[in-house]
Amino acid sequence: MEVILRYFIFLIIVYFMSNLFKKVTSAAMALMIVLSIVSPASGVMAAYSTLEAANKLASLGVIVDQSANPANYRLGDSITRGEMAKITMKLSETQVADMCE
Repeated sequence: MEVILRYFIFLIIVYFMSNLFKKVTSAAMALMIVLSIVSPASGVMAAYSTLEAANKLASLGVIVDQSANPANYRLGDSITRGEMAKITMKLSETQVADMCE
């Protein structure tokens, strides 16, 4: 009888914890949706600072200067592992070969 009672209590706890988790998750998602609707300008500000960062990297000689036509930076495109490795090496001021030997 005691085992059945413990199992029943365990099931009740699991039920309430799962409902609590669902409620907390739902509230967090709702808050994120509201915040994304209320402040859409944050994406514009991020793009502006990304352009500034690209111009800074270009002034350091890490990437090719495209400040005359910022669309050529292709800031929305993905970066390959090779490109990231080369940028990292240039930032660390290590000599980088353009081809493998």
